[in-house]
Amino acid sequence: EAYFDIIEEIDAIIDKSGGLVTCEVQGYIDCLVKLSGMPDLTMNFVNPRLLDDVSFHPCVRHKRWESEKVLSFVPPDGQFRLVSYHISAQNNVQVPIYARHSIVYREGSSGRFDLSLGHKNTA
Repeated sequence: EAYFDIIEEIDAIIDKSGGLVTCEVQGYIDCLVKLSGMPDLTMNFVNPRLLDDVSFHPCVRHKRWESEKVLSFVPPDGQFRLVSYHISAQNNVQVPIYARHSIVYREGSSGRFDLSLGHKNTA
């Protein structure tokens, strides 16, 4: 068994019409591996050039990443963080969610802030 969890934290500024002004992503790939022997695994990314400030678990073959942008590794047993990465605002990444907001001020009393988040088709 091998489980891979991809966690991404999005820090974005969205304008009043819902358009993306700037966006940065901090990502992690956490693993839970229960394999017998010493399997040699590889993982490919669709666009590895977007990844900045990459940090690898010691099991990753760094030279192969540098030359081919392929994660090649023999995983240890148990839980571990395979890689952490950053995608900077300069990469102009399209975020697969939308945000719509509504702010209503009532003079002399409380106001109201509504925020709707949802999945955006990027295809």
